[in-house]
Amino acid sequence: MNIRAAVLSCALALFGSGLAQAQPQIRAPSQPQGGQQPAAASGLLSGTNADLTLRLLQGSGFSNLEVVTIDGKKHVRGQSNNINVGFLHENCKDNSCARVTVIAFLGKQEINVDWANSWNRDKAFTKVYINKDGEVVMDMDIVFFGGVSPDHVKQCAVIFNAMLKALFEYQPS
Repeated sequence: MNIRAAVLSCALALFGSGLAQAQPQIRAPSQPQGGQQPAAASGLLSGTNADLTLRLLQGSGFSNLEVVTIDGKKHVRGQSNNINVGFLHENCKDNSCARVTVIAFLGKQEINVDWANSWNRDKAFTKVYINKDGEVVMDMDIVFFGGVSPDHVKQCAVIFNAMLKALFEYQPS
């Protein structure tokens, strides 16, 4: 066997065994049976819709709150310090959504990915990224898995509002 054939044979063996993968992979842990969301305890919310979210957000520091329809789906829009913020309802079934993504589009800014990564390392609750259009986006998810108190939704909005204010003062270390 010549050297070229030996190298090719080893490469094929490595490729076939999965050892030649260029990047590591995260493997999913074994999934629990059923995969269903547990029922919420009494008084807790297992989901929301735009009308309920609007009521829950009262007193959270957002102004001009209103229900809006986007692509046939209802969401909530408001403002924080003259910045438009959306409360996007996702994972919905039977008028109950299991997740609300709070999101603010901040336009093009003089930051880069390193700046955004620094924020994401240093700060909890929200994430900042630069989208495919080069705009800075800040978002946070409110999830209802297992049930949350109605006040939890309001407090998450208060946290987002505070983090949005902190974003304008942030200096990476």
